[in-house]
Amino acid sequence: MRHGTGFKSVASQWMQDCPDELCVLRSYDFAAPRSAGDLWEPAKPRRKVSRIFKEMLRDPEKQWAQIMRRITTRKEKDGSLHVYISCKTMVRTSRKFLKALKRTKTKQTTFPFVLTAVFVEELQKLESIYCKMRYESNWEKLFLLQYQHANLVVFSNFLEVFRNDYVEPRRPDFDPRSSKLRNWVLEEMARDSYQYRQLTNIGNEMTDTLESLMDIVKSSLHDHTTSMVHFLALEPVLRGCCKDIRARLSRLTDEMDSSLRFLELARTMRQSNNVQVLTILAAFFLPLSLAAGVLSMQSRLKNLGVLLYDFFGVVCLLVWFAMAVILTLVCWGFIQETASRFMTERLLRPIWKALGILAGLGSLTFGALIISSFLVGMFKDVVLGAKILGYGFAVAIGGPLACIFLWLPLVMVYEGCKGFVSMISSRKWKISKERQKDPEGEPGQGTEEQSASEVPPNAPKAVEQKVK
Repeated sequence: MRHGTGFKSVASQWMQDCPDELCVLRSYDFAAPRSAGDLWEPAKPRRKVSRIFKEMLRDPEKQWAQIMRRITTRKEKDGSLHVYISCKTMVRTSRKFLKALKRTKTKQTTFPFVLTAVFVEELQKLESIYCKMRYESNWEKLFLLQYQHANLVVFSNFLEVFRNDYVEPRRPDFDPRSSKLRNWVLEEMARDSYQYRQLTNIGNEMTDTLESLMDIVKSSLHDHTTSMVHFLALEPVLRGCCKDIRARLSRLTDEMDSSLRFLELARTMRQSNNVQVLTILAAFFLPLSLAAGVLSMQSRLKNLGVLLYDFFGVVCLLVWFAMAVILTLVCWGFIQETASRFMTERLLRPIWKALGILAGLGSLTFGALIISSFLVGMFKDVVLGAKILGYGFAVAIGGPLACIFLWLPLVMVYEGCKGFVSMISSRKWKISKERQKDPEGEPGQGTEEQSASEVPPNAPKAVEQKVK
């Protein structure tokens, strides 16, 4: 039999006695229900290092399940009415998932995928409502409406769990107030946007089919007053469910688009500021460097001789310096990218600020040392300037290292003294406690023997259990 989706496939179920087409409905859910705690744990609003490394290795935990339900109605020659429903759950397994599945099978007899059981339970709950409106001439339409209603309720419950356990914990990663548009953020947003688009398509197909079925059923109940009264009471509930699902899916996509737009705007502003600074620097130094290079030759290139070699040597030195600066910036960007995976931008901001202040102080210190050395060398003595430069670098680099190596032994000595004092104080407290229990006797072996003799020989011993 052919597979079909949408209202056309649903309408073929009552327009033909033996339909040649199966009505297929596709949806998504979590791979394990909330009751199977071994397989599904709700995401916490903090980042797990293990999950981050798995995502970096392109092996995330696959806990999504794709659901495909098929339905067809049959009217046999003897007048009997039959409905055939097929439910299939497809899961992309991983090692962790299979191990948890084996553990769950040993703990309980039911199969852990109870998504079909949840759907059947919802279908049975609606039976008491739809049985009052069903009769022989419209049983296919009413049962298909009941089937679509059950699917819609299950999908609505999934959207609620999806928002609480998946969307909300990931919201700080995409918040423009505390995050930046980095490569991994863009990849996660693209993945979530694709999932939201798929869920939106599924929700639109469900709601459109249900609303079309409602119009068909309503037109078939004009001659049945009692059934029409029950249907008019049910119709606002169905339309409210459709409106609620559309609103939830619309909010998901709108929030994602808004976050992406503001993240792009913030990145564009940062890039424009960086380009502006580089433009200002180039406007000053490029003409100056060209003029200095031309004026310093004072002769034609063919008459330079060995100076031409020195000229290109200086050029290569400057190129190497520029490449070193570029490599440093690339490494710094990689460090920021990696650190942002483990901590939020709100925690990283004071760290980067402190590192920037330390780098600025270090640059000012070394810059002042170099300038003073060259000034002394140019105006007084070259040897004295070289000594100032050498001793200054030795003090600037060796001073912090010496402080660190001196600070570590002091900390170790302090911790040792602290532990020794605490041990003595605890010993004194124990002795005073024993004297309070037996003020006439002396603490020691006699007291221990007396306390041990008070315990009966057959008394049960207390066993400490560690509950894992």
